[in-house]
Amino acid sequence: MQNIPVSSYRCRDIRIVMIILHRKGREKMKRVQNKELAIVLSMVAIFFMCTNMYPSFVSILITEWGGDYNSVGIIMTLASLAPLLAAIPAGFAIRRWGLRLPLFSASLVSAASCFLLFMFPSIVQLLLMLSVMKVAEIFFAVGLQTHIANISSKHSNELDKNYSWFMVYASVGALIGPILGGLLVDYGSYSMIWLILTVTLAGLSFFSFYLTDLVNGRKTTQTRAKFSFNELRRILNWRITIGMLVGSGVLFAHGARFLFLPVYLQTVGYTLTSIGIIMAARSLAAIFSRSILEPVIKIARGRSGALVSCSVVLAASIALIPVCTSFVLQLVNSIVIGLAMGIAIPLSNSVVADSADPEERSITIGISQTVNRVGQLLSPMVFGMFSQNMGVNASFYFGGILLLLISIIVIYLLVFGHHRETAAASKDKGTPKAM
Repeated sequence: MQNIPVSSYRCRDIRIVMIILHRKGREKMKRVQNKELAIVLSMVAIFFMCTNMYPSFVSILITEWGGDYNSVGIIMTLASLAPLLAAIPAGFAIRRWGLRLPLFSASLVSAASCFLLFMFPSIVQLLLMLSVMKVAEIFFAVGLQTHIANISSKHSNELDKNYSWFMVYASVGALIGPILGGLLVDYGSYSMIWLILTVTLAGLSFFSFYLTDLVNGRKTTQTRAKFSFNELRRILNWRITIGMLVGSGVLFAHGARFLFLPVYLQTVGYTLTSIGIIMAARSLAAIFSRSILEPVIKIARGRSGALVSCSVVLAASIALIPVCTSFVLQLVNSIVIGLAMGIAIPLSNSVVADSADPEERSITIGISQTVNRVGQLLSPMVFGMFSQNMGVNASFYFGGILLLLISIIVIYLLVFGHHRETAAASKDKGTPKAM
């Protein structure tokens, strides 16, 4: 019988123990990540439910309190400027103080603004509440998207899946919010909404204490935030640029449909019920898109291919709105737009987050949110001008063509970026190592 050294058995035992410990550590980390994701998704659903409880009757309130239609436009524009200015500072704040304090403060200040509106209802207080809620929305979007990226592993498209779940829960909250708000107004009063929002947002603020600042399973260290444009230029790269281009381009182009599809459908003879069904179909399709995310990425041979494909499909669908001459065609078109947007938006977010340095991720997402907000702010003005001077159909054509041009630019950036990376890798490989 061959004699096997005792040391061989010891080495084998040590390896077995190390494998067991590694598996246990990985399982423990996975449990922590699942718990964190559950908390994040709960916060997303609750917060977006809150932010969608009141927008449908804000214009009614303004006119009831003595404002005119110009006042409605001015107030909504002023409220939209606040988050535009807050997105990048939100990224720096989250990098500086972590996740808990900014989210706790944003939720608690939002609750306070709703309570003040409950106590002292007026147009000025309404403007304050709208501005605070929109800034809080930025903090929640930047903070929770950063956290999802930090807790997601780089295997099995986990980041894409988690971002998709983020969009699903946000959509569910956005669907529940208007219904709940309408019920509260019908069976109570406007004041009842502000009181419910106060209690809900105050309770939501304590959810943030159950979150930990993690990057790939490790707690992040707080760093001093230094705001400078040189730093912003440093943290951006071509992959992040692609994500921002597609995300902002999709939101901008979809503005044509969001703003003028109901008007267009009404002018060609559709009933309000039919218009409601067509508009709701997009939201439901966006929720369903979560189930086809992985097959789409696989068919498109990767995240970049899926992103470009969805962008092109969206461009064609928006441009074809005037060509869809029946209810069935409009319904199918709306479903296709919902599916494409439900995939393109989370993928663009995951491209931005995954391509950023973990320590700079919150700032990068803040920049991305700023770009998106600029697109959403300009969209009504641009498409309103086109519709006024050239007809509603021109808005759909322009939106589709613009998004198609953005898709072509993205394809160029993908080819250029991959070529540059390949050339750099070949150069590094050919460089002799220093002795």
